[in-house]
Amino acid sequence: MRPTRRNRGALRAPDRRTSPAALLALPLILFAVAAAAPVEDFDAPAPEWCDGPVRYILPQEDKVAYRKLETTEERARFIRRFWAAHDPDRTTTDNEYRSLFMRRLDEAQRLFAESIKPGWKTDRGKIWILLGPPDETDEQASRPRDPSAPLRTPDTPLRPDVISWIYRNPTPGTGGAVNVLVRFLLDVSGEYHLSTSARLFASDAAMSQAFALQAMQLKAIPGPEPAGTTEAPGAPAVPPGFRTHTDVFASGKDRALAILTLFIPDAFFHSDDGGAPPRLEVTARLASETPGGPAYDLTGAASLRTAAGPLGRSADGAHIYQGGLAVRPGDYKVRYALVGPGAETLRAFDDTLAAPLPAAGRLTVGPISFAQRLERLAEAAASEYVPPFVLGGMRVVPRSGALFSPEEELAFYYQVSGAMNDPIGGVPDLEVEYVVLLETQGVAGITTQPLGHPIHLTREPSLIQAFSLPLAGWASGRYRLQVHVTDNLNGNVAASEIAFQVR
Repeated sequence: MRPTRRNRGALRAPDRRTSPAALLALPLILFAVAAAAPVEDFDAPAPEWCDGPVRYILPQEDKVAYRKLETTEERARFIRRFWAAHDPDRTTTDNEYRSLFMRRLDEAQRLFAESIKPGWKTDRGKIWILLGPPDETDEQASRPRDPSAPLRTPDTPLRPDVISWIYRNPTPGTGGAVNVLVRFLLDVSGEYHLSTSARLFASDAAMSQAFALQAMQLKAIPGPEPAGTTEAPGAPAVPPGFRTHTDVFASGKDRALAILTLFIPDAFFHSDDGGAPPRLEVTARLASETPGGPAYDLTGAASLRTAAGPLGRSADGAHIYQGGLAVRPGDYKVRYALVGPGAETLRAFDDTLAAPLPAAGRLTVGPISFAQRLERLAEAAASEYVPPFVLGGMRVVPRSGALFSPEEELAFYYQVSGAMNDPIGGVPDLEVEYVVLLETQGVAGITTQPLGHPIHLTREPSLIQAFSLPLAGWASGRYRLQVHVTDNLNGNVAASEIAFQVR
């Protein structure tokens, strides 16, 4: 049997090995099961609810809290609140998060009932629920028959030993790269197990985040503005004390990864209730400036997040919230909203976002962004982004301004686009040079002079680059940072620069 290839949506129910005698008894068995077993209610407020299919998206702390509940009423209230908290659009009657989960759960039950397990408990069922149907499937031919195995009959077709799912452009945050291959192996029990060699995701939390982004993006389609989202003219701009920062990276085919960072002044969190800061949900809506263009929401489970401790605070004490998602290229208006208990909007204001894609086949650098913290992780948590602050193999906390003190480090990051991949290693081969120029105001105007010697980095394989250097001993003044990149595989060059100030 030759390997076969099928497109999205072409998966069939797994073949079952059934004897002729079993086929005769099957109608009676099905009738008895149908009469005795009603359709399962996966949201029934039973003590084992947290161990059912919802465990794939239920945080550990919620599992612990649910297990402590003693009454059916308490558990039912918990379940209602759980789904409501993850509703990406509370202005509509449908909870897209729950609807997507239940639809994929039903599909998993029908498609992947293997051995004695229900479909949702299988490896294929779990991946299907969290990531959805693959873009493409491959099936590899079965192994030669074991002479000791029973002879197969014409009504028992062979099942493939290996089934591979291909995701062409996974959601940012899944830990899977573009064209990721998910392989399942058939075992002696007749069940397909995820290959032990596959490392697809940083954690189940990353998979749950991918599911949340998919649920939120169900509304991200061209068309008229959804009901209830019409904004009054003259919406407020970013208020004093609040600061925003956006990063845009090329992400797969015809998509840009937009990362939004919001700096909220500490004064906003002051309250009269013993000084405790209010519970806060930070949401964002991206609406295309093009009439009839797409709109995206960062709400519910996909809302902007912060980190505990110093990581989530800026040098001036502001609280840093961040979120991101894949968008179509274009210009967007961004509406930020800070929502408190009871879904009360405490503050809302507008900003803008430009999400262009670099020209195909052209080497480009940047734009360059400054960071208040750069930390290389021992192991990449994801191929792209995990909110908040994890970008590939680094933890990156953006800086909202370009003013530094000599006690700090000059830390920055950027993306290189359009580089060739080595045909053997499959990664780029880049030469990187950093040049710092000091601006001087003279009679003839502003002139620049190099500060020290350029910094050279060779054989760089990463498209996301970051660097930092101490500013101790630097004189007060204005500077320019220039980044020069050469693609060693074809000789193409590109450069970018950014200004900053030390005082």
